[in-house]
Amino acid sequence: MSGTELEPATIATIRTQEDLIEALRAAKELRNQSFKTLDEIGGFALGHMERVIGPRREKGMSAIVFQTLLSMLAVKLVMVPDPEQEERVRSQWEGRNKSNVRLEKGRISKSLIDRCRPLIIEEIIKNLTAAAAEANEGLKQPSTRAAPRSKNALRLVHKRPPAPSRDTGGHAHLRVIQEKRGHHFG
Repeated sequence: MSGTELEPATIATIRTQEDLIEALRAAKELRNQSFKTLDEIGGFALGHMERVIGPRREKGMSAIVFQTLLSMLAVKLVMVPDPEQEERVRSQWEGRNKSNVRLEKGRISKSLIDRCRPLIIEEIIKNLTAAAAEANEGLKQPSTRAAPRSKNALRLVHKRPPAPSRDTGGHAHLRVIQEKRGHHFG
């Protein structure tokens, strides 16, 4: 950080889900927002936020509600190591067998591909645009331009296959259906 930027104040330390609910309540109070306002901003039914993070906690918090609350209250979570807890559990850590870890040729999840797709497409378009501009510059020289095609030049033309015959032999197909319904034709 530069000398002029201030580090944001810590609102809460979260170790449990109850700590998380308390932190969201503290952020709500810090922003001076009512449950009704949060319901309206988030597009929830009236009273929903109070049932999720209110004192009685009648409903559980889904991932969507959690993300919406973080966004509405303009807060973010930052995960940092907890040295005190590390001391308590370090003896239980086994580590992992690194021979089974796939570092380079592992499977890439569909959600990761979906997240990266817009960036990859943007980069491809940028590269194609640059390549097209470079190719266009090369085509502007008169010696490299192709000669125009004449009107009588041969072209490859695909012919359509003939349509199948639709001769059904009259209305016999209707008679079968209609006779089953009790109608008779002479």
